[in-house]
Amino acid sequence: MHMELKLGLKQTITRQQESSTALVESELIAARQQWLAAVMAFDKLTADEVLNHAFATYPPETVCLEVLLEGLREIGDLWYAGKATVHQEHFASTLAIRRVETLIQSAHLPCRTDCILVVAPPLEDHCFNLLLLVFLLLRRGRGVVYLGANLPLEWMGETLETLHPRWIITASQYLPSCTGIMKLADFLKEREVALGYGGLAFNRVPALRRRIPGYFLGERLAEAPQQLEVLEGTCPALTSEEAPPQYRHVLSRFLEQELVIRGTVWIELRKLNATNERLMEVGRELGLHLTAALTTGEMGIIDAYLSWLQGLGGRNALPGWDLARYFTLYAQAVRTWLGQEGAFIADHLKSRVDMFP
Repeated sequence: MHMELKLGLKQTITRQQESSTALVESELIAARQQWLAAVMAFDKLTADEVLNHAFATYPPETVCLEVLLEGLREIGDLWYAGKATVHQEHFASTLAIRRVETLIQSAHLPCRTDCILVVAPPLEDHCFNLLLLVFLLLRRGRGVVYLGANLPLEWMGETLETLHPRWIITASQYLPSCTGIMKLADFLKEREVALGYGGLAFNRVPALRRRIPGYFLGERLAEAPQQLEVLEGTCPALTSEEAPPQYRHVLSRFLEQELVIRGTVWIELRKLNATNERLMEVGRELGLHLTAALTTGEMGIIDAYLSWLQGLGGRNALPGWDLARYFTLYAQAVRTWLGQEGAFIADHLKSRVDMFP
């Protein structure tokens, strides 16, 4: 009888906990939707009021992750689907960044003396995730120095000598910026400084992780601080794979000829009276993504970019036939200017043209 009462009490407590968790999740979702509605209307006052109420009710980490981070992801998805403008997205990002910067300024002094250096690699302008990570680390008593977005790798040696960081943490949301992380990782490996990294790029193309001599901190930002502590306790050996030789050999030639390749495509499009500014942007982005693919040895970067283009909706979408024609002409130009060495690039692009009916 006594055991039955204990079991019944335990089940009741479990149900209450589950009910409480569901209620909190429901309230956070509601707060996120209210905040999104306000920023979509450029209503800063209401957006601030929603956040003030949320921060007064829940732990700041929870609000940052469930309202701000998830809210920015949702508005990013709306932009991608053509249902939000870039102005709305930038307004939301600006408000979110300001709020997290305020939280960082008011955070307690670290209780640990070892330093963590947080940087965004070259070409990476998306800084909210790293900024939020700085706050999460500060809340766990870590000492953090944050150097901001799109950081040049020059003078990194001098910075290391000044700060003597235990960790350098970085992230890549924009696929071409993963090349900067790869170079940074190689630089730090020689100096025996630990690198932790993550970001959307490594979630979209998981094979990239094998190219980085560093520690992947997980697919979710919320996991990173705890994963860092686990790594400090276990110190697993680092392993990485170099890019195949054929990629490294053709990279320098591609960089020399990239503008010529784009120019050749543009000349052919003009003959067809099919030029437009959006295709010029596609050409620039394709060059950056191909550079990243050749640097890392992962053509999955190209596939991820083409898939992203394919999914663009609303006013952002480009006609499939325009894209198919562009990539066909680009593949031909690659063969012309890179010859047999670049044949695998041309073949890869041609094999993906059917993605754009």
